[in-house]
Amino acid sequence: MGDAGWQPTRVLALMTLVMAPVASGRYLRARQAASQAERLRRRESQQRALTQVRADQLAERESIAREMHDIVAHHVGAMVLRAGAARYADPGGPSSQALTDIRDTGHQVLEDLRGLLDLLRDPGKQPDLPADPATVMRQSAERMSAAGLLVELDIDPEVARAPLLARVSAARIVQEGLTNVLKHAGAGTWVRVSLTAAPGGLAVKVRNGPPPAAPLGLPSSGQGLRGIRERAHALGGTLTAGPAEDGGWLLTVLLPTGHAA
Repeated sequence: MGDAGWQPTRVLALMTLVMAPVASGRYLRARQAASQAERLRRRESQQRALTQVRADQLAERESIAREMHDIVAHHVGAMVLRAGAARYADPGGPSSQALTDIRDTGHQVLEDLRGLLDLLRDPGKQPDLPADPATVMRQSAERMSAAGLLVELDIDPEVARAPLLARVSAARIVQEGLTNVLKHAGAGTWVRVSLTAAPGGLAVKVRNGPPPAAPLGLPSSGQGLRGIRERAHALGGTLTAGPAEDGGWLLTVLLPTGHAA
């Protein structure tokens, strides 16, 4: 009878021993779930704050770009009008061709500025890409030849099989490379531009000789080589640039195309 009197107490003690770990486990899991929910909430809050900061930065950049567009467009537009007026005032003069080139280049600059501003306003918009980047490069070579450079352009026919974006970037790099030669080496400098299809990419080389005379010191923003590097890196490419053995300069850019040429 004595043992029977302690039966409920023993059962209660046994139940306590069994249920305590279960309750403890549930409590720990609830704490962990609450902790994870709190960490997730903080991450989401940080992400929202970061997204807002980026949105504010983009808005500020768009505002700056719009102001820069207005300023540059005003000056370029004035330059185009003056070049056109001078050309019509003396259509047969020795500077007629140069004035025509200034006018046409100014019109192209204005179109590029408008396109850039459109992209900044709508990042999802696809840019208008030239149908034939090879033509762009040939026109650049002709323009720089008219400005006094001795340009030799060599485009590998296999380049036409490369993706359009890579060819467009190559064309812009050639334009900037030739402009840099004219600025820093001056008229009369020979320059050889080659665009070849390398395994997995396009190889752009701009090689110029030493200046035949002291350069005129044309205005330079100092952003030419930096812009080329940024364009190459945007496609996962590489850039190397430096003096050549004869006192000239060699610029080499490799743009990956994602497949073997």
